[in-house]
Amino acid sequence: MPRRKKEENMSLNERIELVDTQISECKESLVSLKSQRKELENARDEEAMQNIYDFIKASDMTPTEFLSVLQEKAAGQEEL
Repeated sequence: MPRRKKEENMSLNERIELVDTQISECKESLVSLKSQRKELENARDEEAMQNIYDFIKASDMTPTEFLSVLQEKAAGQEEL
């Protein structure tokens, strides 16, 4: 791969092209990182949901009963 010219030896148009290339690379990296973040957030949420489900099963309640208890507690706190 040929070596890149030093910036002081580059024309303004070449410098602009270089900056545009760097911007494009950064945008691609940003898109990739955002995708990774979304996947990690989904995995975290799925893990939390599994923990909630495991807790419900261990409490000998049905999901409907558990939801009713949560709703009652939430309604009680709204009154304060």
